[in-house]
Amino acid sequence: MWQTWFFLTALLAVVLGVLCSLYERLRPSRALRLAVAVLALAAVALMLPVLVDRALDKPVMWLAVALLAGLLATGPAMVRQARRPPADPAGRKLTLPSGKDR
Repeated sequence: MWQTWFFLTALLAVVLGVLCSLYERLRPSRALRLAVAVLALAAVALMLPVLVDRALDKPVMWLAVALLAGLLATGPAMVRQARRPPADPAGRKLTLPSGKDR
């Protein structure tokens, strides 16, 4: 029963992440980028125990478990990247209207 709830919650997190990502494309925002990264991590963290339980019965699923564990391990880097301000494509230093460097 717990597997069903974990799977449905992970599925909801993926759908919300996709919707937030699409909205972030329309209106760029650091908060939305961070929300997308956190939702992706939540979905991976919820699916990992379900796949581990399934992999005990079917050893071929250990590859999926390893891939999800690797994604969960590199997830904090995604969050750190989402919190950074976007870089200027021309390579110029961005300044605030007050004249201070960013």
